[in-house]
Amino acid sequence: MCALAGPVSCLIGVMLGVLAGAVSAIDCLPPPPVPPFSDPARLVVSSGLTPSGSRDRTRITIYDRFNGLTSTPFAIADSVEVVRSGKTIIISGVLLDPCIPTNSIGPFDVDLGWLAPGLYTVSYSSGATNYSHEAVLRFTVADSGAATAWPLVHAVEYFHAGLDRYFITADLREIGALDNNLIRGWSRTGEDFPVFPADGIPGDSGPVCRLYGLPEAGLDSHFYSIDPDECAVVLERWPSSWTLEASVVFGAGYAFGSGVDESDAQIHHCDLGRPLFRLYSNGAGSDHRYTTSPQIRDAMIAEGWIAEGQYRAADGIPFAMCIPTER
Repeated sequence: MCALAGPVSCLIGVMLGVLAGAVSAIDCLPPPPVPPFSDPARLVVSSGLTPSGSRDRTRITIYDRFNGLTSTPFAIADSVEVVRSGKTIIISGVLLDPCIPTNSIGPFDVDLGWLAPGLYTVSYSSGATNYSHEAVLRFTVADSGAATAWPLVHAVEYFHAGLDRYFITADLREIGALDNNLIRGWSRTGEDFPVFPADGIPGDSGPVCRLYGLPEAGLDSHFYSIDPDECAVVLERWPSSWTLEASVVFGAGYAFGSGVDESDAQIHHCDLGRPLFRLYSNGAGSDHRYTTSPQIRDAMIAEGWIAEGQYRAADGIPFAMCIPTER
């Protein structure tokens, strides 16, 4: 039959058959239809020489799909729109609705052509579905035309032996002041972890706020959360003890539910990277420590510290947010 219909018609038939097969596994009959949870959209920048070899062209690859569906390596051309204003680029495309098999689905490439050197911001929206995705990518273009995503920064841990306090910061000014002993008594512990810079947080991640426990309230410690409601609740419940130092000090990722354990308690996983554990001293000063190390976490818990956070790891220990892996 394919030989009679021609190669193009045959290819279209095969692709529609694949999409129809993927969608058939989704129950869209009960009103309203409930599709599977969508994966977070992700943008990747790359560059490469043109055939003439004169200068790199910049390409954005967009990964956007629903769980349980087979992703096709193309997008319908008419469904992708690119709007440029200076060094800001807005991309929108039609993402496959699990109940409408004729829509397109990523990953797909958007060729931005030759870009002048500088810092660019790309904003993506999945467009005309009820389950819209958004993502943001910031990247730099060198004089050669090579494109590179903004680098991650590191949150560095310090310890003050006299105060018996831990402290983390990704702020280069604070790191410089602590390392140069302009703020006396603090030393690096050797622990750090990557985070997104405050001005370069992807659209599928979130800002982390920082609260300060006031010394006059007997605290003198810092509290970090990716949940703005959690920061708001602390300020509301203890207005004379905590103050908001910054709404955004760095960026981190959210965790997602991944089933339940033997006791039917929800457990979570990090698509982005790995969990960041927040430990509370449960003592005078209300100190907190933040670590990605299960060994450090377990050692602190053995000393009486309490693990905090809105998420729950597979081993049952709460955690506060997700930390990206190094690129």
